[in-house]
Amino acid sequence: MSQVITAKKRRFTAIFQYQRNVYLLLLYSLGKGLQLSVANISINLYAYSLGYHSAFIGLLTGMPALGAIIAAAPSGMLADKLGRKPVIILSAILTPLTLFATALATNSYMLLIAQFANGLVSTAYWITQLPMLTESTGKEERVGVMGVNFFILYGIGSAGSFIGGGIPEIISHITGAAATSVIPQRWGVIAAGVIPALLAIPLIWLKETNQRNNSSLSAEGVHEQTDETIKAATQSKWQIIGLFIMLLLPDIIFNIGESSVSGLIQLFLRLRFFLHPGEIGAMLSIIGAVGGISSLLSPQITRKFKMLRVLVILQYITIPCILLTGFSATVLPAIGGEAIRRMILGALNPIYAVFVMEMVPQRMRATLSGMYGVTYGVGFSAGSAMAGYLQQNIGLSAPFTLGAACLLLAPTLLLLFFGKKAQQTAVS
Repeated sequence: MSQVITAKKRRFTAIFQYQRNVYLLLLYSLGKGLQLSVANISINLYAYSLGYHSAFIGLLTGMPALGAIIAAAPSGMLADKLGRKPVIILSAILTPLTLFATALATNSYMLLIAQFANGLVSTAYWITQLPMLTESTGKEERVGVMGVNFFILYGIGSAGSFIGGGIPEIISHITGAAATSVIPQRWGVIAAGVIPALLAIPLIWLKETNQRNNSSLSAEGVHEQTDETIKAATQSKWQIIGLFIMLLLPDIIFNIGESSVSGLIQLFLRLRFFLHPGEIGAMLSIIGAVGGISSLLSPQITRKFKMLRVLVILQYITIPCILLTGFSATVLPAIGGEAIRRMILGALNPIYAVFVMEMVPQRMRATLSGMYGVTYGVGFSAGSAMAGYLQQNIGLSAPFTLGAACLLLAPTLLLLFFGKKAQQTAVS
């Protein structure tokens, strides 16, 4: 019993012993989480208030992902060459500007361009943060740190849905305009840019951790990097390419399914159940908090089960949740299905992040992360565009059928690729 208490105490005190980089990145994750949840509800409803419909809004939702396709791989390679810090800071400066441009745009082309630019500049942060967190922690700490990171992003950050839904209601009371009209919705988009801009300021104190500054790594990290280099030397170029393909193909399919469900969920709730922005914001905030809290369970799950098994099973379990949300006739079962799905994804995301980062040597992590930015862009833009088309031309439930099919195929491929040979295939 005393050993269990001691182990728990050691894990708790470890929270206060991370490198400075970890705390700075986690603080900015709060800003990004709030930004994502505010923008998630505000931008689509802003476009709807301007008179645009599902097909266009689906395309608009996918534009940041299209920008990510172009910028992700170059950003990853740039981060590997120049370092993580300058790429992260540049992204943190430019991202709010693209959101302000979105808030001021009314023309369809300007909206698309602003959101495309948002994807170009914001993806540099996403593909650089995971390698930097990985390099700033020891092997035993990583799943826990990733769990905290995703909890902040999607748990605490989900409070942004309250902000995104509440600001139009507040502006409505002040101006007398309807909460669903243009001006109140515009202020929600502006808030999505202000919040991360304020929380980006401490990033100037980040300490570089790339190969040119190995002294910033822990002794464990230095040993791990050397070990990875030796393992990577035994792999041919085509083996590395094959490994990248096996990691990236399931991710494209997963992102198509995920975006077909989550990309237009706000519009789905608005059109199916006639909910107001404040109600949608409150519901999505609670759902996001559930998903964020579940991410803290990831370390406990991986102590009992292999990561691959967890990744496959959790993705399969989301399928009935997706169908429940999409085909429910009343709001409570729909919200319940989405809440359970987010809870599952909350536990899955940190495990998946560690799984893929540990499959390659440190010198290739930002490059792989950049390639994941490309697969995210391809999957999310395609899924959002298809969801908008299906929602407008077939029915509100059609995108959820697509999502369920993708969440059946993606883990199946992951199991086929790594089920028996994961250890032999990995280079880290």
